[in-house]
Amino acid sequence: MSRRRFLGASIATTIAPAMSGLSQSVGLERKRGMNLVPTKPCDAPNYWCTWAVQNYMYGHGLRTLDATLLEGDAGAQLARAAMTEDNVLGVGGWAKEFYRKVRGDLFLLLDDGWESGGMATFELATAKFPSFTGDATERLRGLNRAVKEAGWRSAALWCRNTPEGDRGGHLETLSNDAGIRYWKIDIGDPNFELVQLRDRMRLPLRLEHVHGESAVNGNWHKDGRFGSQPWASRRMVILRNTDVYRTYDVTSILSLPTTLDRLAAMLKGAEGHAEVKALLNVEDEVYVAAAMGCTMGVMRHPLTGLRPGDDADLFFNGS
Repeated sequence: MSRRRFLGASIATTIAPAMSGLSQSVGLERKRGMNLVPTKPCDAPNYWCTWAVQNYMYGHGLRTLDATLLEGDAGAQLARAAMTEDNVLGVGGWAKEFYRKVRGDLFLLLDDGWESGGMATFELATAKFPSFTGDATERLRGLNRAVKEAGWRSAALWCRNTPEGDRGGHLETLSNDAGIRYWKIDIGDPNFELVQLRDRMRLPLRLEHVHGESAVNGNWHKDGRFGSQPWASRRMVILRNTDVYRTYDVTSILSLPTTLDRLAAMLKGAEGHAEVKALLNVEDEVYVAAAMGCTMGVMRHPLTGLRPGDDADLFFNGS
């Protein structure tokens, strides 16, 4: 008997009883009509982020569109302008129409453009969200209530370059009083003061930190890889001091290999360190998140065909 036939026979002998039992079990559950998808939303901090759809809003209905307007600072400014109450919560808005079947499991994370007066004021822009009135807490509470009434888990908020000390504590208290439970800190809090304040005040607030990365990994004149992360590296310091570490932005055409490279390096760097409690967020690579036990920052959206020509969408290639 050849080695291949011997191994095949051995494997078949080993797994056949197990597969038979599994088949019978699955068949029994089918007969019972059991749904294996939990009805209660899980506690994992997964979210849908508005940034990609914000970047898709300009250009609808135009006869022509110069795609360079969608790039860089000009494109970011257009995206911020698209963050409005009507787009988010109006008839046909993102919160009302997107992902009805799973939105109860997801925070709805409002990205850049929701605030007035800066990137970490936590002051809801009243000109963009006129229905929400009162002081800062009341406006945020009203926004969060509207998001939850639309079926989402609750609102979550983007910020950058957060203040330190008493001002940071004030913002955490404001957020807590409004029922906000998740912040996407897109650069900032270098000494993790927000984490320390949160812990001292015992607030149910999850904080996401990042290490800013280029859209592709490594030096493309050499190997183009993310590289190993020793325990003392800045990325590992962030990982062991946050609740969620986001692997950060990637170019869409290489999103999967770039993200997997980063994920593998971060997992390897944390290997053997039981004190690391943070979750890794792999953004819109939802299958990677499901398979690897990561969290997801979903950015995809169902809008398509609304721009002229090739329907340019810098976040997603193809149909």
